[in-house]
Amino acid sequence: AIERPSPHRVDPAPCPVFGTCGGCTWQNLEAGEQARWKEKQVADTLRHLGGVKEFDLRPIERSPTGWHYRNKMEYTFGLDDEGRPMLGFHRRGRYDQLLSVEACLIQPEPFDVVLRILVDYARRHALTVYNPKSHEGYLRQAVLRHSHTTGETILILLTQAGELPDREALARQLADEVLGFKGMIWGLNTGLSDVARIEEECWRWGSPELIETVNGLTFTISPQSFFQTNTAAAERLYALAADMAQLGPEDRVLDAYCGTGAIALHCAR
Repeated sequence: AIERPSPHRVDPAPCPVFGTCGGCTWQNLEAGEQARWKEKQVADTLRHLGGVKEFDLRPIERSPTGWHYRNKMEYTFGLDDEGRPMLGFHRRGRYDQLLSVEACLIQPEPFDVVLRILVDYARRHALTVYNPKSHEGYLRQAVLRHSHTTGETILILLTQAGELPDREALARQLADEVLGFKGMIWGLNTGLSDVARIEEECWRWGSPELIETVNGLTFTISPQSFFQTNTAAAERLYALAADMAQLGPEDRVLDAYCGTGAIALHCAR
């Protein structure tokens, strides 16, 4: 119960499904207060779990962008209240219940159009959707990736075994109606977990890879590779890491667990 609302409370939260969706959890807190509480979490962790008594905690660096910042999103196919296919996110605390989301405030706006096209495609072809309890059904997940450098978008569509009908027409429609749509991959995911991964690639259309530039360094991002999901924040993060390392020409750097090597490449300069 809310006995006395916080003066920092945002009510209503910007997103109409906030509180029901299992994604964002702090939209009802002012951005400045979000940063203050995240700083507190770091300090508490160092003290209580790390056993560090004295330390200098620098102020948190906030993301330059607050909305539509993500460059990757994952969606799950399910059924709406009328038993029709839909795409959305898991309800908070539930693995077996989904929430239909037509638009999301943290994803790039072209994704909204892709979701509409995919839902219409699934309903038009009367495709079944995967049931996490019975492990039956065809459509499983859709993964969308976006380049904030070029504005291009790619799609990974994951299904159980079976044919994907009219896939060429689907790809052409996406290219015609989604600004910057570059390519798609259709792959199989037959595992029991809800992890969205390609076990076997069945078909690809266009050029399903992206180019992203971070602080003058250009990265080619393949469909399933890891990349920081907030490009603008990643630019600040990598620049700060290189600056705080205070490296000289004779220093050698080991970038452990480096992924694409983004931090090491910044340090190499």
